[in-house]
Amino acid sequence: MVSVSHAWRSHHALLFELFGQAEAKPPINCYHGVASGAGADARGDQEEEQDMRLALLLAATGVALGALANPSPAAPKVKNLIGKDLTGWRLHGERNGWKVENGVLINTPPSSDLYTEEKFKDFELHYEFNVPSDGNSGLYLRGRYEIQILDDFGRPPSPGGNGSVYSLITAQENASKPAGQWQSVDVKLAGKRVTVVLNGKTIIADRELTGPTPGGLDDEVDESGPILLQGNHGPIQFRNIHIKLLKSSPSPETAAPARPVGH
Repeated sequence: MVSVSHAWRSHHALLFELFGQAEAKPPINCYHGVASGAGADARGDQEEEQDMRLALLLAATGVALGALANPSPAAPKVKNLIGKDLTGWRLHGERNGWKVENGVLINTPPSSDLYTEEKFKDFELHYEFNVPSDGNSGLYLRGRYEIQILDDFGRPPSPGGNGSVYSLITAQENASKPAGQWQSVDVKLAGKRVTVVLNGKTIIADRELTGPTPGGLDDEVDESGPILLQGNHGPIQFRNIHIKLLKSSPSPETAAPARPVGH
């Protein structure tokens, strides 16, 4: 914000101080100007208005120069992981039943797991899925921690239930929708702590991950890893897979070379 901290006219001088300020920081620029002389008292309203315009101009210039010298870090961007095709994804296996149609990532068995070429560390992830009757799938954070996908509408929560971190953290409640309906998940992963929101209800609140879940890519729990979609259990559909890195997270890495989808 820019403020004119002092502007006043005395009998012989006009003195003003302008500060370009940033939030909770000392002034980044300070300007002092003095106009004096025997005819100062005779200056009219027009000249006084010009003084104030000059003051504001100097203040704005100071803020601009300060911003150039100390640019703010760019806000984390949200990335959509589903494109027009399977570019950016790789198979973890030999069989490919995956395809993209109208923004929906569809898996039809026989198939293999699918994972992103990029690796991520700390992030917020949103995704939507549609699981058929008696369906079973999962999404792995960093390729190691499976958020279970299961047709379990109306059942009690369990370590292998929908939205649970498979075998590690049981969802606080069953927030599942019936099979065949689109469901939404929002996950925050920071270090070894995870929060999961299923269909608008927080079912895991800032819990610690004590180790990788079965079926993951590796057990390098301190490293970045890809987003992995389980494809070897049955049909599943995903859409709107969006990821945003937390400010504490390093930039995404490229996963080790592997066989691209369709090759």
